[in-house]
Amino acid sequence: MTRAPTWEDTATDVRPALPAAEALACFARRQMEASAVPDSILEKTGELVVDQVGLQVGCADLPWSRAVHDYVVSFGARGPATVVAYGTEAHPEHAAFANATLQSTALLSWMVP
Repeated sequence: MTRAPTWEDTATDVRPALPAAEALACFARRQMEASAVPDSILEKTGELVVDQVGLQVGCADLPWSRAVHDYVVSFGARGPATVVAYGTEAHPEHAAFANATLQSTALLSWMVP
């Protein structure tokens, strides 16, 4: 009988990629220093962040948004991230899923009569 591989079994497969991932993260961080970004890009980024948060809050009461929030809450994992519209503390992956989904439900709210 063969046992299923565990995370520890596959961890060695991931480790060689870490130096490349770290190098990529350092590169990205250097590119995003405020002094390296044109003012027009910083201004547009600010507008997009305000738009994102507005859509999350504005769509929070839609049935499918509540369903996504309830799904995230069902995991019971609190973490350092926040589901913006609800103020719910969640694991970063769960919060990212909920925040992205709440924003995208704006499209559904325009499509559904």
